[in-house]
Amino acid sequence: MVIRGKSRGNGKQLADYLLAKRDNDEQPEVLQFRGFADGDPVASLINTSLDVALISKSTKPFYHCIINPRKNEALNMSKEDWEQAANILEKWLQFDGLPRLAVLHTKNGRSHLHVVWSRFDYQNSKLRSDKYNFYKHNSARADLEIKFDHKRTALKRNKDLEPWHKEQLTRLWQQAENAAEFIVGAKASGYEIGQGLDRRPYRAITPDGKSIDLVRNLKGYNKRDLETRFNGYTLPTEAAALKLHHHRFGTSIETILDRDQSNNVFEDLQKQLDAQEQIRRDHGIEH
Repeated sequence: MVIRGKSRGNGKQLADYLLAKRDNDEQPEVLQFRGFADGDPVASLINTSLDVALISKSTKPFYHCIINPRKNEALNMSKEDWEQAANILEKWLQFDGLPRLAVLHTKNGRSHLHVVWSRFDYQNSKLRSDKYNFYKHNSARADLEIKFDHKRTALKRNKDLEPWHKEQLTRLWQQAENAAEFIVGAKASGYEIGQGLDRRPYRAITPDGKSIDLVRNLKGYNKRDLETRFNGYTLPTEAAALKLHHHRFGTSIETILDRDQSNNVFEDLQKQLDAQEQIRRDHGIEH
């Protein structure tokens, strides 16, 4: 499965692209149209562009994303499946409750779904962030492939984050105001954060499946800083975080530990069989 997307403007051009037959096998099908003030998709996208331009400096009020499963896998997806796929992607992008248009295209016998959100949140009078979308797409894709039993896509490596992921984790830490925000940002970037069982009490499971010392990978911060932020916040055990990573990305647990482990880790892992489900429920992620 491929998921790609970005923020954009020009509602008229977007509407023309989404709703015209062009080189599709048949006329595109509107699967969902919700939350817009106008009753017509074309008018809605055009007027959203105009409205947001009056109250925001942004020229990109929309987020346009494509969910593109393999051809044989797309054939088995019902309209309800496509809508669930859009729901899961929406959770990862943190676009919950925003106006949404979902249009199904079929080209050369292969179906794919275009999903467009209006990013402007009228309750907060600002645009929802589109940061870390690459990692959010990866996370959503992993969830969708599990949910629909599709062939797993290998996790893409980002060489800018190797070898120690220090730059990325430090940036996430600095942008977060509290532990909960850091955990959500880390998960959206493909990381899991867990409680270590040894003298290194904070662990980060990297997108490529390695367990590393979080303290050593936060530039300019020490153990006391982490203790202060995580005070009162319950982290999953390192073993539970590894299990969750395995569930999302299909990595072998036995091969992703980067240091010697005692049997206690795997005993604890056995005790945490339900932990991954609880973590997902806490963050509102379906599967």
